[in-house]
Amino acid sequence: MGHKEPLSERFDNTPKGIASLLQWLAKLAKPAAISACLEQTGHYSIAISKALHQHGLHALFLVNPRRIKAFGNQKLRRNKSDTADARL
Repeated sequence: MGHKEPLSERFDNTPKGIASLLQWLAKLAKPAAISACLEQTGHYSIAISKALHQHGLHALFLVNPRRIKAFGNQKLRRNKSDTADARL
């Protein structure tokens, strides 16, 4: 059983925010059933990517922000925001 549309939510990039993210994920499914994607944003993405990896997700993708922007341009996306990037 999977979702047809990606799910997204906002969390602060702090230890408390990361803990909230892991709690939110635990309500959705077992870690082995979850794939996550996030922008690789230097030191800002280190703590969250480590926490997600240690959580035992099925897959974790760290994507260069330029690739997301290029893909959005290819799809003729007109707006740029974190929410729009997450959906893309």
